[in-house]
Amino acid sequence: MASGRGRLQLAPEPSVGPGGKGASCLEEELLEQARAEDAQHRAKFQRPISAETLQKRLGVGARKSRALVAAVRYEASEVGRQESASQRDGGGSREEGALV
Repeated sequence: MASGRGRLQLAPEPSVGPGGKGASCLEEELLEQARAEDAQHRAKFQRPISAETLQKRLGVGARKSRALVAAVRYEASEVGRQESASQRDGGGSREEGALV
């Protein structure tokens, strides 16, 4: 144990992954896979993917899957907000004065 409190210290992730790819490149690939899994899950079940399901599909740990789900959901909420703001500002296809 490396800590005085009896907690095990985790080793930091390597900066270069398999095949010589940098950690940020691997993270981006995981995020892309998470986006694809979420889109597929939403299409099938009309709800976002859970961290547990993503963990099983990608073969990652619980902490990583929760972080990926949070990132994917944040992006989805940002896209939704931008689209609705665009429609309010006149960028949408609704006619002027149309009731919602």
